Amino acid sequence: MTALEKEIQKMPKTQMISIMEQIWTELSKEENSIDIPDWHLEELEKTENRIKKGKENFIDWESAKEAIRNA
Repeated sequence: MTALEKEIQKMPKTQMISIMEQIWTELSKEENSIDIPDWHLEELEKTENRIKKGKENFIDWESAKEAIRNA
């Protein structure tokens, strides 16, 4: 574990979230400079095809979190 990772673990959760938001904001400014792996694009295409065929089910975020907790 790096020194930075150790320092992050010591931070209050609210500070961690704030830093994550700052990082995400910076990364999203340069979204075209991030290479997307081919397998990501393939999976997105598969999902889009399932949606078009009516073979994909959706649930709201609260239900998804509950399902994950109970898995």
